[in-house]
Amino acid sequence: HTLAATQNIMKNNRDPVDYLDLSVEHFRVIADWYHYAILELTKTKGFQSNCRYISKKLGIYYAKAKDAVERLQRLEFLGEDKKGAWIDRSGCVTVVGHQTTNAAFRKMQKQILEQALRALEDVPFEKRNQTSMTMAISKKMLPKAIEEMKKFRRNLCDLLQSDQNLDEVYQLSVSLFPVTIDKN
Repeated sequence: HTLAATQNIMKNNRDPVDYLDLSVEHFRVIADWYHYAILELTKTKGFQSNCRYISKKLGIYYAKAKDAVERLQRLEFLGEDKKGAWIDRSGCVTVVGHQTTNAAFRKMQKQILEQALRALEDVPFEKRNQTSMTMAISKKMLPKAIEEMKKFRRNLCDLLQSDQNLDEVYQLSVSLFPVTIDKN
């Protein structure tokens, strides 16, 4: 599938940031965390358009980087500028509009949580923020909370990318889940 075909399948959300809703079929192809990280890496200062650089920067095997780049190019999410440098052509895509979960979504979220656990041990405190809060809530407020979390993520992304000196790729993971067991 090409980006043009993908965009025909996507629904325009008309959120303030104008995100496009990526189809589940397309998400399955790029469900590993490093696909999105590669796209974001292209925006950083000093980026090099080669798989060895990507492999080293993301800490993944060269073969994974090569396969991911090929998939992103095939989908036309990763393109080239006039000088041949790789650039992110995906635009702002999201999969949050889907009302169900599937194996691809769970796989990616599991990978992100595993990275968060590693960061807890390996990344200096001043380069990360991992916090949590336990609270009693009304379940009927959950849809509003989820919408506010979506706005927060997108606003934070806009803020952090407003500086033209992008030099790192970060992952934001926000979780809200019950710790009580509902027998209904």
